[in-house]
Amino acid sequence: MKSGAHQFVVDLGYLQEDDVFDICQVVTNWEHSSSPFLRKAASSIKVGDHGSLPPKAFVELISEIALSLQPNAAVAVDVVVASIDSGQMSTYAVAHISANVSPPLEADNPGFCAYGLEWFAQNRPTIRMWIMQELFWVEVADDE
Repeated sequence: MKSGAHQFVVDLGYLQEDDVFDICQVVTNWEHSSSPFLRKAASSIKVGDHGSLPPKAFVELISEIALSLQPNAAVAVDVVVASIDSGQMSTYAVAHISANVSPPLEADNPGFCAYGLEWFAQNRPTIRMWIMQELFWVEVADDE
């Protein structure tokens, strides 16, 4: 289990794009999903849970997960964003649920999450994303 002592190395590649600050908005916290299915799935999330969702539904799922967390708790989700005939799919697996996490200074606002996932789909489609209330970040892979 990860703890507050873990030192994260954060991948902020998406923030280098010229349009990121024109498109994304700073928000107070994650937004609730209108989908009862996603709200129910998030309420019982545990390590090992996995699935595939279109990108918008995936962002709604992690939003619901983040909103259900206790303060200072974080969830690590391994994500692969792949293109298929009908569009993109985010395949995910819950890797860690951790208490007492100190987020890195580079952690980002949820308003940048969908844009960041789209960027990662094009540039580094396999990522480990951490989510907390009000924050997310993508950890640099050990092999980079």
